[in-house]
Amino acid sequence: MEITHDLANTSSGAVARRLGFTEIRRERTPPPAAPSGCGIDVVWRLNRPTPPRSVSTEPAGVPYVSLSCGFFDTHLAG
Repeated sequence: MEITHDLANTSSGAVARRLGFTEIRRERTPPPAAPSGCGIDVVWRLNRPTPPRSVSTEPAGVPYVSLSCGFFDTHLAG
């Protein structure tokens, strides 16, 4: 996930830093830039490991039934 903000917007940089993002680059903004901006974007990235996929205990394609709020819902495993 990436966040981009103008270098002059120090509040956005503080939020990204607090959330664990890492600054990866600064680049010139193509015109028109915001009047309060300086024309340089700061790009932050958050890399999180992909969680392992949960493994179903049901064989793939075998239907099972679960009870939910008094109604039977049919699902396909996998």
